[in-house]
Amino acid sequence: MNVKETELLKQILKIASRDFAQHGCNDVDDKLFTDWTIEEREKFVKEYHDYNGDPEEFDRGYLHLPDFAIMNYLAHKLANPVENRVMLTLADIKEEFSQWLVKISGDAGEYRIFGYDFFNERILVERSCGMEWVDLSKCKFISKGSA
Repeated sequence: MNVKETELLKQILKIASRDFAQHGCNDVDDKLFTDWTIEEREKFVKEYHDYNGDPEEFDRGYLHLPDFAIMNYLAHKLANPVENRVMLTLADIKEEFSQWLVKISGDAGEYRIFGYDFFNERILVERSCGMEWVDLSKCKFISKGSA
């Protein structure tokens, strides 16, 4: 998605969230989550409650959120792509990962990125020492053009 499409989606999600909040039933069908692992769903619901300011409401035994809450939270994530690492492309990750390697070791050396696990915010990297998953939160990525 380009920037304008992302902005449009964010605005539509906000409008839909306000509209859906007026419905009598705001259940989301569990079928929408059939390809999610339990860990992915727990992480999503926990992050929602952190965002919503009620982290004490997170309950591993109850992973349901109302439809309007999901729309509002996803609109927030679209509005804050760097904070939520939603808009990083693999090229962005490679460039910023190289900068991070230079910063911590003085030399990026040779490496290849084999995969990007978006939900768990990590990349699979092959370096001279072998293959390893690297947690992106340790890299402290910044958006292009930011200081």
